[in-house]
Amino acid sequence: DFVPVSTNNGSLHKLLHSIRDEDLLLHVEGACLSLQTLLVRLAQMKEESRNFHRLMIQPIERKRERDSTMLEKKDERLFEESS
Repeated sequence: DFVPVSTNNGSLHKLLHSIRDEDLLLHVEGACLSLQTLLVRLAQMKEESRNFHRLMIQPIERKRERDSTMLEKKDERLFEESS
C-alpha cells in the first residue's frame, strides 16, 4: 500500500516511511543505496575526467598551438626572405 507522496524535497524520505510492506521497503532501500553508490561513482568519474583533461589533453593542445604558431612564423620568415 502506497500513501500518495509529492515529488518535492524530502519525498524519498516520506516515500520510505509510507511503505507498509517490509519486503518492498527492503527492495526500495536497496535500490536507493545502489542509486546513491552510482551517483557517487559518477561524480568521481566526472572529476577523474576533468583531471585527465587538465593533466593530459591540455598540455598536448597547448603544444599544438605553440607548434602551429612557430610554423606560421617560420612560413612568414621564409616568405619575407624569398621576396
